[in-house]
Amino acid sequence: MTAIQINVSRNFDGITYSLLPSIREMIRKLYPKSHPASRVFVAYDKDIDLQHTLNEPLNHIYPTLIGVPDKDLALNLQAVEFVDSDTGKVLKKVEL
Repeated sequence: MTAIQINVSRNFDGITYSLLPSIREMIRKLYPKSHPASRVFVAYDKDIDLQHTLNEPLNHIYPTLIGVPDKDLALNLQAVEFVDSDTGKVLKKVEL
């Protein structure tokens, strides 16, 4: 696998970023010391704040969700893809 897919779901009060159980298991096998989360929720009011204070909020969300630092992710993977849960469309691709 060259990329990890993170599902992105929007609801009325925020955005949920999540990993499928199979992706979490794959991460644990590639990185035995990792602790991937099943999901990270960002409320819309906080998401707006993040966009004003950080260069790219997603660059802080995926390491938290995956539980592996960028430098370690790049050893086995080429990218992280944020995928719309409803459409399957890749919303953003972060090259490692």
